[in-house]
Amino acid sequence: MSSIHINGEAISITVSLWHALAAIRSTDQAILTWADALSINQHDVDELNYQVQIMDTIYSKAETVAICLGPHSEDGTSRLALPYLREILSPSCPSKIDCIESKEQISAVVHLFERSYWKRLWIMQEVFHAKKAVVYCGSDSIALGEMSLACKYFELNTLRIENGFPSGKGAQKSTNHYSFAQTLTTQGPNALLDPSTDLVSTPLHILRLCRNKLAARLVTCSRHAVTCCNAPFTSSTV
Repeated sequence: MSSIHINGEAISITVSLWHALAAIRSTDQAILTWADALSINQHDVDELNYQVQIMDTIYSKAETVAICLGPHSEDGTSRLALPYLREILSPSCPSKIDCIESKEQISAVVHLFERSYWKRLWIMQEVFHAKKAVVYCGSDSIALGEMSLACKYFELNTLRIENGFPSGKGAQKSTNHYSFAQTLTTQGPNALLDPSTDLVSTPLHILRLCRNKLAARLVTCSRHAVTCCNAPFTSSTV
């Protein structure tokens, strides 16, 4: 846990929230920030239930939704990831990927796409309703839309990536055991569920998850659907 001062009072926050606030802060202007851990009374079930029902409004009215992946890796390799994604989007970028010349950069993107943030179902509401979403890693940032476009480049070069990393596995520090090609084309922003593609079968899968995760799915549906389901927000027992 870390702590920040709000109105002169020390407030304990998670390390991940501390890193997120550090990433988005500005040195020359005040930034109005909403974070559920601070803006919602986490000990009041009634308030939690109410806030879940208006999450779509909160995120859709936000000027920018911040996707914070955490600080740079200790070895510093993650600093290569976002600049490489921006390079991919450059008009001067070759259409065919060079796995030898870009080995370190590709590895950095793989590890970025493996971070735990992308595996959290709850974040779906943030991304789905956002007018604009920005991905932060340490002091660097990139628009989520640009990151997704870069993933298209990896999809077009799937065979070249598979041949460039013939082991079929990620680096030794890989946590999901996918190949580089699989991670670059199915993880990261591509791992985010798009509720607009299948609004019928998707909840059937989520119903097998904890109740909190179901609430996350409901906020991406219509208000009528949420009212019909109206799952109370309580601590998960799964």
